Amino acid sequence: MSIKGWRVHFTRRDPAWPREATPFIREFSSLFSGLDEGLDDLGVPEGQPFLVPHQATFALP
Repeated sequence: MSIKGWRVHFTRRDPAWPREATPFIREFSSLFSGLDEGLDDLGVPEGQPFLVPHQATFALP
């Protein structure tokens, strides 16, 4: 199924993680290790909505 429009997502702290650490999770877990602190530093509240275009590109400050 192709998504042709914008999608709304919401920020979440403490996302669910798999019970067993796969090689993928081990490799990329460091990318998410400071996510909560980074969102707090930027003043992004829990549940803040944000838009993701159908190209799945992101504009970072």
